[in-house]
Amino acid sequence: MTNQDPVAFPLNHLESMKAEWNRKHAEAAAEAERYKDLLDSASDIEEIAVLWQQLSEGPVSHHLFDASREHVHEQPATLDADKVLMLMGQEPDRLWKAKDVQTVFAHVALTEVRAFLNTMVGEGRLEVVRRSNRRLNFKIPYPTSA
Repeated sequence: MTNQDPVAFPLNHLESMKAEWNRKHAEAAAEAERYKDLLDSASDIEEIAVLWQQLSEGPVSHHLFDASREHVHEQPATLDADKVLMLMGQEPDRLWKAKDVQTVFAHVALTEVRAFLNTMVGEGRLEVVRRSNRRLNFKIPYPTSA
């Protein structure tokens, strides 16, 4: 017979129980995190379903889409002769197309840009150069010596 005290608690069993409880706690925490991710995904799916429904009904109303629509409906940048000259002055030897000026100033109508540049040619502020592709190119006139 062993000489063990019947009242003494076996500590080695307590350590193994603590280890098991820590393992189960870690498993439960990982499972809780997985369910949290699933709930987040479910809310994303609900939002997508609502957007899909709105899309099938007509124009979508969503804060991201509304912001981009506001940008589209802004007034086009006004053309200013001094700004055009400053732009072209950055590269004075370059032949500028109306499309280049339209892109830089984010102007909507290419025909308006062409008309504006032709007006500047009429005022003597720009020179027009006709290339073989029949497109007009514009440049800053070189100063003439008197």
